[in-house]
Parts: sequence; C-alpha cells; structure tokens
Amino acid sequence: MRAQAQTISTGRHIRAMQIPPSVKTLAERSTPTEIRMDIQKLLQQEQLELAQALGDAGLSLHPKSDEMLGICALLAMSRSDWQESLELLIELQEVQGEQAPATTFWLIARCLRCMGDDDGAASALESGLFRFPNSPELQAELTMMVKPEA
Repeated sequence: MRAQAQTISTGRHIRAMQIPPSVKTLAERSTPTEIRMDIQKLLQQEQLELAQALGDAGLSLHPKSDEMLGICALLAMSRSDWQESLELLIELQEVQGEQAPATTFWLIARCLRCMGDDDGAASALESGLFRFPNSPELQAELTMMVKPEA
C-alpha cells in the first residue's frame, strides 16, 4: 500500500521513469545551466513536451541544482500544476537558504494563491517582506491580496 502512495505522489516521479533515452543522454552530457538554457529555447519554440522531458531528466540528474529546481517549478506553473510547482519551489528555497531571493517567496505565494490557500500565501509574502522589506513584487502581491474587490 505504501508503494502505491509513492507511485501517485506526483506526476514528476512518473514522468522521470518515461524520459526518452535521447533526452536522458543529452541531459547527462550537459550542466544544469546548459539544460536550463536548452529548456528555455525549447519553450520559445513551443516544444513543451520536449522541454518537460529535458527538465525531468535534468532534475533527476541534478536534484539539488537551483537552476533545475527553478526552471522545473516554472514548467509546472505553465501546466497549472500548482502542487508540483510549490514542492519544487520549497526545495529551491531550502537549497538557496539565506540566499533565497524575493522572487522565490513571490512564486511560492503565487502557487499558494492559485491553490486557494490565501493564508499560506500571505504568510509566504510576510516572510519574504521580513527579509526584503523594499521588494516591490512582494509588496504589490500583498497589496493585491488585501485590496478589496471593486
């Protein structure tokens, strides 16, 4: 029963087992920076499935790379897979540690809002504003959340 829960935990684990060999070989020969740049090129060419496969391969090879975690979180956001994006962003924030930029907090808050967790989003924004009190993106997001609908 426990194995079944792990199998369905996230789509990325299932996708990682389905990476085409050619994509895996490309990822194995590349640095995280090169993989991220290739993913960006694929997205510009609207090759979303290939970009996702390369992201999955890169993440399986470099699970603690801030570049891989960041680009894969953005890929998940582009698919509206808020849960996966949130998981990746939290991992990214852990990897970044004290160096986590305001953007990481903002993206976490965005995911939480899209998941309907306004309290969690507000908490993420407050944490970010504690570290970055002059961040326009964090301030704007918090203002948007508390601004009454007109």
